[in-house]
Amino acid sequence: MNARPQFLLSALASALLLCASAASAQATSAAKGLTEAQVVTKLKEAGYTKVHGVEREGEHFDADAMKDGKAVHVHVDATSGAIMPAPDESEENEKHEHDK
Repeated sequence: MNARPQFLLSALASALLLCASAASAQATSAAKGLTEAQVVTKLKEAGYTKVHGVEREGEHFDADAMKDGKAVHVHVDATSGAIMPAPDESEENEKHEHDK
């Protein structure tokens, strides 16, 4: 019997397992959401500067930055990376909230 078909089947099975493993790792990473470093990168790519105070708050990250020369506070969705202004929250308000 020729060993070539068995080798090809074995190689194909290995390739499928490798693909399934990579897909599983990606799904696990996506389920955990973005990292603080990824949030900083997303904000900078969106034109924010002086990004600081990035902190996970449940399903989103809080962050302070500058945009168009103004200090802003934003929320960044931890899963999708969507950036949402949070004008009612500021770095100063956050400090008072933590002091209570």
